[in-house]
Amino acid sequence: MDRNNFKYPLKAYVDGAYRDGGVGYGFIIFDRSTVLAERSEPVPKGIWADSRQVGGELLATMAVLAWCDDRGVREITVFYDYEGIRAWATGKWRAKKELTQTYVKEIQSRKVKVRWVKVKSHSGDPYNERVDRLAKEGAAGNSYYWEEKMQLKEAVDNAVLSKMKEARNLYKEKAYAQALPLFENLWLYNRPLFYPDDMYSFCVCLRKDRRSPDALEVAEALIAAEPNNTRFNNIYGWILYDCLFHDKSRVWGAELLEQAQKILSKTKQEPNSPYELTVIKTLEWLYGLLDLPEGHLIESWIEKVNPETLSVLAYNFEEGRGKTVRKPSNAEIWYLAKAKWLLSESRFSDCFLCCNEALALIAERIPDGDTAPFLRLRGAARFQLGSPKEALPDLLAAQKLEKKWPLPLDIAKVYFALGDQNNAYKYALKAALFPGSELIKLECYSLLADIYRDRSMWAMERKCLLMYQLVLVSLEIEGDPETTKRAQTIACPPGLSFEQLYKELIPIWRMSLKPLLTPVQGKAVKRPIPKKGFIKGNDGREYIYAHPAFQGPIRGPNAGDIVEAYYDPDEIPEKPRPIEAYWVVPSRRKDS
Repeated sequence: MDRNNFKYPLKAYVDGAYRDGGVGYGFIIFDRSTVLAERSEPVPKGIWADSRQVGGELLATMAVLAWCDDRGVREITVFYDYEGIRAWATGKWRAKKELTQTYVKEIQSRKVKVRWVKVKSHSGDPYNERVDRLAKEGAAGNSYYWEEKMQLKEAVDNAVLSKMKEARNLYKEKAYAQALPLFENLWLYNRPLFYPDDMYSFCVCLRKDRRSPDALEVAEALIAAEPNNTRFNNIYGWILYDCLFHDKSRVWGAELLEQAQKILSKTKQEPNSPYELTVIKTLEWLYGLLDLPEGHLIESWIEKVNPETLSVLAYNFEEGRGKTVRKPSNAEIWYLAKAKWLLSESRFSDCFLCCNEALALIAERIPDGDTAPFLRLRGAARFQLGSPKEALPDLLAAQKLEKKWPLPLDIAKVYFALGDQNNAYKYALKAALFPGSELIKLECYSLLADIYRDRSMWAMERKCLLMYQLVLVSLEIEGDPETTKRAQTIACPPGLSFEQLYKELIPIWRMSLKPLLTPVQGKAVKRPIPKKGFIKGNDGREYIYAHPAFQGPIRGPNAGDIVEAYYDPDEIPEKPRPIEAYWVVPSRRKDS
């Protein structure tokens, strides 16, 4: 029989069975709905029967390929339910025993190209059920072979074929919601009808319906049938990406990294591709961990992309109440991750150059790009390189663009290095009011202790060193040797906690900051934001303050009450957003 006699690509189902001490195998070969051959054979005693149904499964596969070689068939799709059939044939599993070594040698000797597709046993698939019965007949000692063009009772009929045609037409018309139930029904009961393009269409419909987890089985069958098809690998990558980063039952840790690597192995880097987005999301996840992983792990993910091809497209999202939030482009996220990593690794010159590249890219290709984080990191790198004068403009510019509480501390350190005690004190006090993470607290209290010492404020120096000591104890780490030595000379009162001392110092810091600020009068505005108050200033600007900043009735001012707020003119932002007020008091002036 010549291959040209086959109108459609061939498919085969194989199975093995063990029953009452007997072993058998069966196979069925068909093109679309027309059966070309089916066979049921008992397995003679020996190494094949000793392995029970596994031996039957392997013999069935060998028999199918022998049938193909005898008839000049060069390509066939084999459906199987035992993983070893494919694993040994492809080398995924090492063939250690005579049985599997013979199987591998037989597979490799055949000229036919095999596409492997795994199916679930006893899942209602008519062909799988049929071949299961054939294998059981063989295990019962019955031998049967049929090679004629005949229709199985379970085979698809013209009505089913018309449903597939309808599904394909609906997909071409982009009527995905209408095509989806047809594809689902056909996949459940008539899976052999699906060509790779049909599986691709089914995957697209499921993904459009936000059901990527349901599409995973179909996508795996698709790439098993066409492992080197770029389009099919891409949809598989998208489905894996959805399951990994958008599904409610997400995985974490080593499994997340393993799945992310799998996406990269199946796809190529293109703008906004699953490859690119997976790298970006993985970097964000790594930086979001409480305990930052080892530097080489972050570096390996940074190096997985070529920055020249990264997407520069940003998105705006509506968050309600008319508020729009900008999501940075993938290029910005990647450069930011790299700059942070370089700074953490004390590679300050490389961090400086990385920030320059990012700022140049934003200037050339991202008109609405966010320069603030790169200005801040470049300023930090310049400071560490011994150039505080060059660092200061970067940090002040960053503060006008975004509100990040580590920024006042960075600016305070630069002013302190430049010998500007007043500005260093002002920014250190701001940082102390909103110190952020534990490590930032350590730097903040150390700097304040130095400033208080230079100002001969010995009691406040002592309290800041106590704060430093309490944070060190809670973190169980070693701090700056000089500051730690000074802190250890101060005996901590029994029972004193960080929270108690912090509450004591907050009003002192606010009172100390007040003379360094500028007053403005305005009206209190009510907004449903927890622990925050708003003021509409007489200068037309809007001010925001934390509730502890209000020095009046505990419940705060009522809407329309006249108040006086104290702010730093250096913090007036370039972009429209409220200005931070550090001290707010009821005004004695009556509103006219």
